[in-house]
Amino acid sequence: MALENIENTLSSYLNETVRNASLNKAATQNQKAQELANQQYSGGDIGLLDVLVTERNVLDTKSNLAASDIQLRKAIVNIYTAAGGVWDIAENKYLSNANTTDCAYARGTTELSNTHTLSSQKEQQL
Repeated sequence: MALENIENTLSSYLNETVRNASLNKAATQNQKAQELANQQYSGGDIGLLDVLVTERNVLDTKSNLAASDIQLRKAIVNIYTAAGGVWDIAENKYLSNANTTDCAYARGTTELSNTHTLSSQKEQQL
C-alpha cells in the first residue's frame, strides 16, 4: 500500500512536470505572438481586438503556469508524506520518519529525566 502510494505520487509529479514544461513553452510562444501583434497594430495591419486576444492568451497561459507551479510544489510535499516523512515548519526542513521518531523520543526522555530530577530534588528537601 505504501509503495503504491509513493508510485502514484511520483507519477503525479512527473506528469505535472511535463505539463509545466509545456505551459512554459506556450507562455514563451504567446509572449512572442503578443509582441508581434503589438508591432502589427502599430503598423495598422491588425485591429485592437486581435491585440487584446493575444494579451488574453498570454495572461491565460501565465495563470495556468502559476497553477501548475503550485501543483508541482504540492506534489513534492505529497512525495515526502508518502515516504513517511514530515515537513518541520519551524525549522523549514524535511524530516524523515526516523528523524521524527528520534526527535519525539529525545523530547520525551528529556521531559522524563527533568521530571525525575525534580522529583529527586523534592525528596531530598524533605
